[in-house]
Amino acid sequence: MSSALSPPHTAPLGYETGRLKRSLAFMQNPLRGFKPEVYQSGLTQHKSFMMNMWVLTDPSGVSDVLVKKSSSFRKSNLNQRIIEPVSKEGLITTHSKQWKRQRKALAPIFRPRHMDTLSESISDVISDFLSNLDCNSHRSIDLKTAMSDLSFDMLAKTLLGDAKQASDRHLRQAANTAIETCGTLRLSDFLPLLSRLPRPLSPKALTAIKVLKDGARQVLKSQHERGDKSNLVALLAQQGHQQLPLNEQVDNLTGFFIAGHETTAIAMTWALYLIAQHDDTQTRIREELLSVSPSQVTYKNLSNMPFTKAVFYEAMRLFPSIPIIGREVIDDVEILGQSFKKGETVIIPIYVMHRSERFWPQANQFDPDRFMRRPELMSTKNSYYLPFGAGHRVCIGAAFAMMESLLLIANLLHNFEIELKDKNIIKPIVTISLRPDKPIWLTYKKIKNNVRCVQKENVVV
Repeated sequence: MSSALSPPHTAPLGYETGRLKRSLAFMQNPLRGFKPEVYQSGLTQHKSFMMNMWVLTDPSGVSDVLVKKSSSFRKSNLNQRIIEPVSKEGLITTHSKQWKRQRKALAPIFRPRHMDTLSESISDVISDFLSNLDCNSHRSIDLKTAMSDLSFDMLAKTLLGDAKQASDRHLRQAANTAIETCGTLRLSDFLPLLSRLPRPLSPKALTAIKVLKDGARQVLKSQHERGDKSNLVALLAQQGHQQLPLNEQVDNLTGFFIAGHETTAIAMTWALYLIAQHDDTQTRIREELLSVSPSQVTYKNLSNMPFTKAVFYEAMRLFPSIPIIGREVIDDVEILGQSFKKGETVIIPIYVMHRSERFWPQANQFDPDRFMRRPELMSTKNSYYLPFGAGHRVCIGAAFAMMESLLLIANLLHNFEIELKDKNIIKPIVTISLRPDKPIWLTYKKIKNNVRCVQKENVVV
């Protein structure tokens, strides 16, 4: 790369910061509330007047918690409090036999052999999105909002059989409202007497969750009437030994409404945010694209686009969609020579691991070539690069999300040059995902004449 890019970094507060201030900072944005030593030490203990937790960044220790000794842990209580109102009986929150049964029922749709078929629907949605860009006279978009809408459309088209109810703007708005209202940390999440109680929700949040649940039931009903067998809803509703009870079907579908589009939207947002600031990267991606396809990039082309993949992997390193994994100890266990007692909380800050100089030279610089120089960094066995988690609870839709994002990046850059509209400093903040703290406005200029002008109402410009 001919020039270095150092994207914004949310660093922790200094060593001199008191417990009260650090605790309040943690609630506002956990990335600031960690102690600075988490970037140098593999295991640290954080205590305050309302928090007592272990923060683990040592790769072998992380592997123990997520893989080798995972039976001694469960998702943390905080994870449960945030997600349960939306998907209490879904794959995201369940454990043990219930989780295994659901994972077995849902896994087939995400197998590699289905990716080629699903990619055709994704390409159709992307083509419509590009057409709308071409018709937008302002030549600018609110990147986070546009990616959220696009990701929801791809989910509806591929996994839900393009059911009209799933594409309804009210359902889309409800998903975003649920994320924004449920994903924010609160004081009660850290107070021992309150943290075990159900989270109180605002009328706005309750309404959004009701819209999602009702929408899920309607989609399931429509699926039963159509009898289609090629999408996620078909798997949820199928008969036989893998059949899920209706409440689990509904909660899994609402879980996908939330997690299935939010994490992909965030990944695409941060990737385009980085690419828009680096002309050399845009040029190299475009050269690679032209070498594999003179027009639209397809799923089959992706295997011949190593640099484009490296760019996306680097974006996920700097801005992992899920920046923190939380686990609760359910059986006394030893990790890195330290005894973890039942009931204690272990935090694995993926964002910190991805930004630590212990693992990544010039960790805060955008350098996709690090994955070109060392392709093994992308391996799922690499326990300090965890954009999709690890172990048996690794993201079930990782391959699907990768395909969506790479097809979007490739086809967008095939048709447009992009840049940021302004130079405002964007900081990453932790909600249910790693979101930008303010809107990112992206401008673009057409470089090809192969995008048809077909208006689509739900693309936000």
